Amino acid sequence: MGIAAPFWFMDVMTMIGHRQMEISLQLDDAREISKQMMRKKTIDKLRSRQEEDIAHFTNFFQKDSIQNIFKFEEEKLN
Repeated sequence: MGIAAPFWFMDVMTMIGHRQMEISLQLDDAREISKQMMRKKTIDKLRSRQEEDIAHFTNFFQKDSIQNIFKFEEEKLN
């Protein structure tokens, strides 16, 4: 279906990098600090864009082309 990753996922990955994220998650203290740092900015962004995100999500899934995909998949299950 090609659903794009949400903005916050890319923010987290680009903020500290893939390898640094892996290393940080292995260390308890660094893990807690990293989680706090990552969450603050993302939570603020999520809250500020909540209505916009809901509208985008709703509009996307109400498109005829997307609904047709769901109908096709549902028919395959029956």
